[in-house]
Amino acid sequence: MIADFGWLAVAALAVPALMIAIVPSRWLGCTMLGWALLPLFVYIGAIAWESVTRSGTAISLDNAILGFSLISAIAIIPWIIACAVGFALGFVLRAIFRRSGAAVSPAAPTYSALPAHAAPIGAAPPADVVPPSPLRGTAPSASLAATPRPAAESVLSPPAPAIAPDGPIRFDGADWEVAHVGFNGDGLRIGGRDVWTEAWTQVDTDPLQLPHPAHTGELHCFTVQTIGEDTTAARFAVSELSNGVYGFYVARDAATPVSALSGDGTLRYEKRYNPDAGTDGLSPRVWAVLTKVATDEVLVDCQAWPASRIEGKANGSLFLWLTQDDGETLIRIDPTARSFRNLGEAGAEQPLADLVHYVDTLRQSRVSQPPIYTYRRISQDGTIRIELEAAEWGNSHWVYSPRVIDIVSGEVVLDLWGSDWDATMSYPGTRRVRLDFRRYHFSGDLTIELDLANGLYRILREPGGAAPLPSGPIAGARSAMEESGRRVAAFAAAQNAARPLWDDGAPASPFAAWRTALVILFVAAVLIVVATLLSIDGSRQTAPAPVIIREIPKTNLSSE
Repeated sequence: MIADFGWLAVAALAVPALMIAIVPSRWLGCTMLGWALLPLFVYIGAIAWESVTRSGTAISLDNAILGFSLISAIAIIPWIIACAVGFALGFVLRAIFRRSGAAVSPAAPTYSALPAHAAPIGAAPPADVVPPSPLRGTAPSASLAATPRPAAESVLSPPAPAIAPDGPIRFDGADWEVAHVGFNGDGLRIGGRDVWTEAWTQVDTDPLQLPHPAHTGELHCFTVQTIGEDTTAARFAVSELSNGVYGFYVARDAATPVSALSGDGTLRYEKRYNPDAGTDGLSPRVWAVLTKVATDEVLVDCQAWPASRIEGKANGSLFLWLTQDDGETLIRIDPTARSFRNLGEAGAEQPLADLVHYVDTLRQSRVSQPPIYTYRRISQDGTIRIELEAAEWGNSHWVYSPRVIDIVSGEVVLDLWGSDWDATMSYPGTRRVRLDFRRYHFSGDLTIELDLANGLYRILREPGGAAPLPSGPIAGARSAMEESGRRVAAFAAAQNAARPLWDDGAPASPFAAWRTALVILFVAAVLIVVATLLSIDGSRQTAPAPVIIREIPKTNLSSE
């Protein structure tokens, strides 16, 4: 009898320990709950078996509940203790198994094996549900920034001699913001100092690796320079991006005004700062202003916009960027022809004198219109427009599906509206866009580059994909993405099949396993202490005092 009880005790500890050690993480909760409730299921099964096999036996609900209560009063505390100890041992074994399994089969991401054809979106989101603006799409994704495409480093040749960059290069993209792109002698002023007429002094610090201001997929070597001394000194980072074309960055937290002249010298475009702005949540800290050099007449002041900037281009034109919650507007300004045109929309050239009215009307229309669920992004060279459709595929889980449009021809080269492809984007070169995709419901995780100039696509990244990755005419990009999703699903299925049962793909964390085991043991100890205290308290209760009969009652006996 004692031996049988010992085997039962060992089984009560070993079975839950083995289950916790081998089941995947997503099933742990159900496994623990099911084992803890196992006696209840066994009891219900025994009652049902008795009812079926012994038809003459009447089993009432009250008797069944009473029987379970009697059994629970005796066995519930030992059962809870056995479960807690078994679970704790299981988490310890789980950590040991996962460490040994990691050396055999590396962890791989888990993907859904559902068909790779996205279902169309149903009804539009409610009017009171507004998706967050996908501002993450304005810069390269973290995965792309971690493995940048190599770019040729050019030797800096400013007006004053500078030390050629050598030694380590650090990436400080979060600490610097784009200030200017232009030519030598374009009238650039940073912090009130004339960049091209004053001598530069290189700061004794490591060179920086920062993105090309117009092609964020390219990294260039920038050196930090100063002009002037003391509090009037202007500090900036500069690199010669191509022959005679320079890019400038300024410190993000420094209120440094920047201004330059257009190619023909007739217009001055400025980046103005208000260090006190931002406290009311309405006024921008930085905004763009365009003035005539001859008369100082302000052609447009963008302080009312949430974000704005003006950039000079190699052909002498200016690009005015205006950003509202729903996306970007790009206006091309031709100083020689004294005209402008909205590159994001079809339309003719308009007189430059009408620019201030056009910008104000555009802002008012954006403010007064009802909430919309599409967002516009335009490439830095003004040749690609991307319209993102926001759809709520889950509770607060928004997917931004892109539609890529060639502004030059007006052709839609890739349309993923109505799908679950979620995109972030960068622009590695002229008329090229790089899209980093993930899928919300179906299999797919890739990076694809569209070359609109040559009408080609190229998949750059695919989990498990072997080189060379697919490429071809841009018309086949959508089909290539769906095929990639199927390959990713097959790769994930193969990885899951080769992985040990106890390895669910998450990185092993022995500390977390021990921590969980200790928590379970602590809870079990608390329950034991509580049960013991209740038992002691119950034993101290005195039995009711006996009734002492101090006088024998008299009885009347009558006889006949």
